[in-house]
Amino acid sequence: MQVCCGKANFAGGGQWTGYTLDCAASASACTGELRLSCDGAEDCAAGQSCCLTNLGPSYKIKSACQASCGTVQPPFPIQLCHDHSECNSGQPYCCTYQGPDVPDGTKFAFGFCLDVATVSMSTGLDCDTP
Repeated sequence: MQVCCGKANFAGGGQWTGYTLDCAASASACTGELRLSCDGAEDCAAGQSCCLTNLGPSYKIKSACQASCGTVQPPFPIQLCHDHSECNSGQPYCCTYQGPDVPDGTKFAFGFCLDVATVSMSTGLDCDTP
């Protein structure tokens, strides 16, 4: 399985402009701030979920397959998804399509599973719902 890796790019004055993307054989082989071992349940073994494990300062984003992810908005880990059908079926979840705000216009191919009860539609989140 390939892992998506990326090095954060900055313009003059330190403004973040996005990532230079690459692939590697494992997360440990990645150099740079972006290390996505998975971006949805299809990348994980049966019974596991793809979890965002770090969305920290310095543009570090990491994901990994785990037995379970968080059940509410961060703290991490939080489940990644492509649509609400991949989210926890025990309660109504939606899948946001909000990735980090990448200045170069890049959109990530994943969203976050959020409990519909905790998502206020006035926040502007683009959430699919069951």
